[in-house]
Amino acid sequence: MICSKCGAQVPKGKIYCSVCGTDVQLIPDYNFLEDDMLSDIVSRGVRGATAGEEKAASERGKGDKKTNHKYVFIWGAVLVLVFATVIALLCVHDKIKKSLDKSYDYQFSLGKKYQDLEDLNQAVYYYNRAWELSPEDINAPYEIADIYVREGQEDEAVSVIQKIIEVHGYDETSCKKLIEIYDSQENYQKIRELCEEVRGSSLLDLFEDYLVDQPSFSRISGTYTDKQKIEIISSKGYDIYYTTDGSDPTVSGQLYLGELNLKNGTSLVSAVTKSPKGIYSEVVKAMYTIRKE
Repeated sequence: MICSKCGAQVPKGKIYCSVCGTDVQLIPDYNFLEDDMLSDIVSRGVRGATAGEEKAASERGKGDKKTNHKYVFIWGAVLVLVFATVIALLCVHDKIKKSLDKSYDYQFSLGKKYQDLEDLNQAVYYYNRAWELSPEDINAPYEIADIYVREGQEDEAVSVIQKIIEVHGYDETSCKKLIEIYDSQENYQKIRELCEEVRGSSLLDLFEDYLVDQPSFSRISGTYTDKQKIEIISSKGYDIYYTTDGSDPTVSGQLYLGELNLKNGTSLVSAVTKSPKGIYSEVVKAMYTIRKE
């Protein structure tokens, strides 16, 4: 202990100072310097800990910022990649579409598809597109012609077939289709004209049911007595109609029954044969002068 009066060291167990004789007061052996040092150490420790925490927090903040920047970069890259992919797909789609728009087979297949779906307007549109892409083609225009016939637009069908003929000439398919159309219209004159167009070719056989031979006379034009018989003949046994005044036998002719009765004088006989389909032959004429014996 230390004496409170003189500051001398009081031996342990003494109750008075051996130097000044003052009663000893129990005062702890306390060092202010050590206390200040201890306080400073504690303060530093606290500040160090706080600074450490702040540093750690700062480091964590920096780490979080780095992490956030990393995620932003990653998502930005993903978005750029997605955008680039979409653009690429659109470009590819556009190229494919342009390629298909120029493809005969694709346009023809669309025509067939819509034809099967009974959407005939769309079918004609795509068949026309195919035909434009391949003007030498005959399949697409024939499909168009068949659709027109089905829709009762025979004149449009004939126009399409004639365009085919302009490029490829007459063939069996074009002739058959035209014959069917003209037959449905009972336009036998057109069939005869078509027959003349292909005369001399193997296609003439297609017109067998529509070619009606002219009738023939048993005697040529001339002067005959009333007792000389004059007959009109059909090589196929078809009905014969005739007039004796030169008028049109298809309009006002009378049915020939095996005997031609002519009056005395001169008569212009006009005659035609008529097939079971109602088709008339070309008119034949002969001039006869009848005299009594």
